[in-house]
Amino acid sequence: VTADNFRSALMSCEIQDESCNDLFTDIADLKKNGSITVEDLYALRRLANTYIGEEGTLWKMYEIPDHEQLLFHNVSSNEKIMEDCLNKKEIRRIARENIEACEMLRARRKCYFEKKEAHKLMMEEYASMSIQSMYHQWKARRKLRSQ
Repeated sequence: VTADNFRSALMSCEIQDESCNDLFTDIADLKKNGSITVEDLYALRRLANTYIGEEGTLWKMYEIPDHEQLLFHNVSSNEKIMEDCLNKKEIRRIARENIEACEMLRARRKCYFEKKEAHKLMMEEYASMSIQSMYHQWKARRKLRSQ
């Protein structure tokens, strides 16, 4: 897909060229040849889908049918940003905070499971030592009775 093809497709879909210009420019700058492939767009979409709406993310995205706009809502600070007030800086901040929140959730879960596993090992060791102690006491009593 070249820049002209991409812009003409946007115009045919009645999408404003300015709203997608930043995305196309950033991707084209990475490629250095002024064109992007469908695989590049799919890769970006997969990256976005791994974090949008996932458990533990701070930002949730809702569609408001009355205004026909998207609303980004930070559930921890109750900050709300309408789609028309969004800029590139805000989008990057939302993405960064979502990625950090997902990584924190994964780290917390890993810590919880490791702690649970360590507790289980400690309890198993304590149980084995208790059973061993009970066996030695039983063996000593049995030896005393037989004398």
